[in-house]
Amino acid sequence: MNLTCDKDKFLLKFSKIFTNKTINLTEIREIVSNGLPNNKVRQKLWSFILELENIKQTNEETEIIHHKDTEQIKQDVDRCYWKESLKWSESKKEEERENLEKMVNQIMIKNGDLYYYQGFHEICSIIQVVYGSKKGKLVSEQIALHYIRDNMNKNFKVVLKYLHLIFQLIKHVDEELYEFLNEASMDPCFATSWVLTWFAHVVPDIDTVLRLFDFFIAEGPFMPYYFSAALVLYNNNLILNKCPPIMSEVFKFLQSLVFNMNVEDVILISQKLFKLFPPILLLNELDAKISQDFHFLNFSLFDSQRTFQNSVQFQNDFLANLPNAKNSSFPSIIIQSKNQNNNSLFKSFKNRELQLHKLISSKFEKDNPLRILISNRNATSFFYKLIRIFIAIIVLFFAMTIFV
Repeated sequence: MNLTCDKDKFLLKFSKIFTNKTINLTEIREIVSNGLPNNKVRQKLWSFILELENIKQTNEETEIIHHKDTEQIKQDVDRCYWKESLKWSESKKEEERENLEKMVNQIMIKNGDLYYYQGFHEICSIIQVVYGSKKGKLVSEQIALHYIRDNMNKNFKVVLKYLHLIFQLIKHVDEELYEFLNEASMDPCFATSWVLTWFAHVVPDIDTVLRLFDFFIAEGPFMPYYFSAALVLYNNNLILNKCPPIMSEVFKFLQSLVFNMNVEDVILISQKLFKLFPPILLLNELDAKISQDFHFLNFSLFDSQRTFQNSVQFQNDFLANLPNAKNSSFPSIIIQSKNQNNNSLFKSFKNRELQLHKLISSKFEKDNPLRILISNRNATSFFYKLIRIFIAIIVLFFAMTIFV
């Protein structure tokens, strides 16, 4: 994460880190979802969310034996670490590829009920960048077992159902865009590499990928699908105005959206969509036959009441990338009680939230379906409640006349 903000803004964004001695899981998820400043902080907070403290770590390594995916994993890993933004030498890349190949093989051998797919190695490679190989294996395994478990079924039957959530969201929000995509015979498979690799395969900038990993780990296994839908919706005017309704042209244009995206805006829209249209609602609309293969619906990592123990060292890790932090008195505002918080800072923080909300709203003009949906959903809900009450009164009236 490239920190160009000033010190006050940085403090405000991560206010809980600098004011609370203990931070609960919900608050940690909110902090991680906002984007973390460096990999040292990621190591601690991703590990906390993934419950790594409950996993027994041993020095024993799973023996590498030949299995059905050994050759495919080697071929996939040989193409990995292409991002120029990593700034690694060729010898470093080769070394990390060897470690990555070993790591992926060990995970697959240890978990015989998981099926490897092309793209899993991409997710593992980003984890390896943050943690290194040894601990990266544990983190990647937790991601595999909890966040992308449905990607690792025997087939992609469930994944294909989830991909249709993208179009279902677009249909709810922008009927015109939905009809255009149908006219172009486009199906949601254009986003397959996005969701299977958490965008690691298609986004060239490593900092952007790490920002997305922060968001997906904090928000849960469905969020890559919501982010994909939000990315398309965010660019609705461009798609409608610049693309002819020809599948190849639309596909090419949709694939290009990842190269110049405003990540923070799209994240905010993803969160709004998730609140308005939860996954189970969309799956029911699709008449999806829910089975035990739908592991995402049983996701439970966010259910616990765990708390994170804060420390001065951890706060200093947060400040490590902040310009001139060491040469100022800034780090001394550490761990204070809530009633000692700087009210002006929190007032500014609230104003910043409002500015962000206006920024997203302004993206969608008054006639745009997404803005109308977000602003009028509560009113619509109230309207339907009135209708139900009215119908109940009529039914009661007729029942009374019959019995009288």
